[in-house]
Amino acid sequence: MATEPVDSAFPHLKRWTRPVNYGGANWPAFFSSGFGRSRDSDVLERSNFETALEHLKGFDSDCPVCKGSGERNEANDPTYLPGISTSDQYKTCNGFGRTVIEVEENHWAVGWVAWIAIHESNVLALAKAEELRQHVENYPILDEDKFSEDEWTEASETWANFSIADRVSAIQRYGRGISVFAARRDSIPEDDSGSLFEYLARG
Repeated sequence: MATEPVDSAFPHLKRWTRPVNYGGANWPAFFSSGFGRSRDSDVLERSNFETALEHLKGFDSDCPVCKGSGERNEANDPTYLPGISTSDQYKTCNGFGRTVIEVEENHWAVGWVAWIAIHESNVLALAKAEELRQHVENYPILDEDKFSEDEWTEASETWANFSIADRVSAIQRYGRGISVFAARRDSIPEDDSGSLFEYLARG
């Protein structure tokens, strides 16, 4: 099988396979980067996804089949047959024209999911994805600075959206040593133990 050398070179990545009861686009020529997010993702999963996408987009290139046009025709796709669906063999990019694609799909359980698709021809992007996956196996955060910023943003937004009663409840449960009158302020109160901040950062 022609793709076996590519597949085996990146053991932390998985080639796309069609899920059961799936009604979306087909991606047989693409691998998943191993990073994704959904409506229910926590701040770490979202932060790592965005960091990985930024790194991988640096290796993006034109789709080798459609040459970046996003169009499928007899000239650029040998599997194309007018009037006949050949989606299972379709080796191009579903109209994106790229080799690194953020794919968003509906999902019955979590509303929507997003993942990063990498075309089998883009060996540099695949190698970078493999490197990133190896990193998170040893340490879960791809970018400490970004994660810290994202955590602070998440916690701040959660606090801002809380009612006074919600803030009081959070302080009483997690804010050891914090006066309940801090619930009146829009800024997160100082929390020596860090428990309140961690609770807020979980969204």
